[in-house]
Amino acid sequence: ANLLVTGVPFIRFYAGCPLRLPGGDIAGTLCVVATRPRIPDGEELTLLKDIAALVEEEFYIISLALTDALTGVLNRRGFYKKCEPWITLKKKRKQAFCIILFDLDNLKPVNDKYGHVAGDQLLQQFAGILRRSTGQGDILARLGGDEFAILLEPMVSTAEAVAFAERIVEIMKTPVILLNNKTLDVSLSIG
Repeated sequence: ANLLVTGVPFIRFYAGCPLRLPGGDIAGTLCVVATRPRIPDGEELTLLKDIAALVEEEFYIISLALTDALTGVLNRRGFYKKCEPWITLKKKRKQAFCIILFDLDNLKPVNDKYGHVAGDQLLQQFAGILRRSTGQGDILARLGGDEFAILLEPMVSTAEAVAFAERIVEIMKTPVILLNNKTLDVSLSIG
C-alpha cells in the first residue's frame, strides 16, 4: 500500500539499519532502495551496518560538542545553538520569552574546603534538580563554572517564571549531601 511502491519510483528493494542517538533513542533509518528486486549478500549488509555506525559516531561527536560532560545538560555552545532559532523567531514576531539564569553562590569555597570532587557533585546535583524541574519544552544548560540557564517553554508568563525560580530556591534550602555524608547549605543568585 506504500505509495513509493505502488507508484513512482516503484521501489522493489529496501534494506535499512536503525540510527541510534547517544542516549539510545532511534533517530531514523539509514536505508538503501532500488527499483529492481534483489537480495543483498552478507558483505553488503555489513557495509550498510558499518556506514550506520559511522553516522552514529557523528551523532556522538556532535553530542560531545554540545553537552557539558560533567552534568549531562547542554553546554554554552549547545544552549546558543538550540535557542538561537527560537529566540530569532520570537523577536521577529515581537513575542516575549523568558530565560532564567542561576548562579550557585560560593562554589570556589566548596572546592577549596572539600575538594573539586565535592564541587563537581554539587554541580551535578544542582543540574539534576533543574532537569527534574523543567518541562518538556524548556532548554537547560550549564553556561560554565557555576552558571546555569533555562529558556522556559513558550507562553510562560512572568509570574510563572518567578514561581519557577522560587521553587528552585525552596528546593535548594534543603542541604545538599556530598561524599562521606557531608552536608552543605547552598544559596543561589537568580536573574
